[in-house]
Amino acid sequence: MALGLQSQGVDCVVYERDASCDQRKGYGLTLSNATALAALGLEEAVRAVNSGCVSDCHWTFDAEGRILGYFGIAFTKKLHVRRGNLRVPRLVLRRLLCDRLKPGTVHWGWKLLNYEEADGGVTAHLRRVVPTSPGNQDPRPEMMI
Repeated sequence: MALGLQSQGVDCVVYERDASCDQRKGYGLTLSNATALAALGLEEAVRAVNSGCVSDCHWTFDAEGRILGYFGIAFTKKLHVRRGNLRVPRLVLRRLLCDRLKPGTVHWGWKLLNYEEADGGVTAHLRRVVPTSPGNQDPRPEMMI
């Protein structure tokens, strides 16, 4: 959202719980529509990561490994049509987004404690969850914005 806002000339900041952009590892995302990626200038970069790995079939399993269902173009007579969803590792997409944000947009290591709505506004209560580092000079352990 921050990249979309910045592309429209809106200044914004993000308070993120993770200590850094590269902290989380793991799963990937299957994206069925590239319209938002194109609007953010990310579609080509994600397609390059996708490397032709078109998502054309999906299986769903229960906790014991039994098949609950399956769907996708691989189960139709249209398999010759090479279209499908894009797959991208979560960390790669996050890095692509972070690299395009204005410097100082993301403030790492802040946890949202709660928020209050009043008088047409919102007050967020945050707590620092990682120690202050040289790149994160804010010494306040808690704050309201």
